[in-house]
Amino acid sequence: NRVGGGEGIEGIYGSITESGVTKIMDALVKYGGMGEQSTLLDVGSGLGRPLLHALVVQGVKSVWGIEVDPVKCQKAEVFVKKTLEIVSEKEGFAVEGASQPKLECCSIEKVRSLSPATHVYTFWEGIPTGAKEALGELFSTSGTCQAIAIVQRAVRNKDVLFYLDQFGFSDVCVATSFPVAMSGSGRTFRAYVICKNGACGEASRQPSAGPPEEVEERAQLVVSRPMMEKKSRAAGRKTGRVQASIPFTKIKKRPRSRQRKA
Repeated sequence: NRVGGGEGIEGIYGSITESGVTKIMDALVKYGGMGEQSTLLDVGSGLGRPLLHALVVQGVKSVWGIEVDPVKCQKAEVFVKKTLEIVSEKEGFAVEGASQPKLECCSIEKVRSLSPATHVYTFWEGIPTGAKEALGELFSTSGTCQAIAIVQRAVRNKDVLFYLDQFGFSDVCVATSFPVAMSGSGRTFRAYVICKNGACGEASRQPSAGPPEEVEERAQLVVSRPMMEKKSRAAGRKTGRVQASIPFTKIKKRPRSRQRKA
């Protein structure tokens, strides 16, 4: 790796382990119908590791990354090129011109449409609320997007659909979720695979035949947007407290010691 680490000047930096990325991409295939003809978009793509994984392992022919940090964008250009050269030499993987990852240096708020993306991946821990809202609205109104994998800290109260509704996600279902770890630190986050209603794979409607350690959760509920929830989200945007309604960390209360009466 001649480009150094993936650190930049904006946002946070970190990489999910290879096994974690594999689980996420496999889940997009299983539940979201991602295949060779799909287009995968990574919002906050960093060096582009998940995109390269989808390209080489899953065989997705079209991958696209959006990154706001110019330093990470410059590093990604070199990293992607070098990685594909190494894979081509060692594994005999041929990269055609149409398969070259497209890397765009801009904020998600400046993107007008997610087309032609069919599937989205984002590690959005640390991403500003406005960017999350922009992504939620873009995904919900997209005519091409079928599923999105979101990695963040676990939603404590497990009301994931209401949490997503606060960021503009509508008419979606939670196909599955499972823990993933950071490379190096080992810090644990949770991956949520969200599908548009009607786009969830058949596997998400049946009991899982997979190993129990996946800790898969199925909500299969529809996000409805009654007027009260709309007002709540609008109020949250004005006060900047959209995320505050969903606690992320579990606080274990210690039992109080009983005091003896004198």
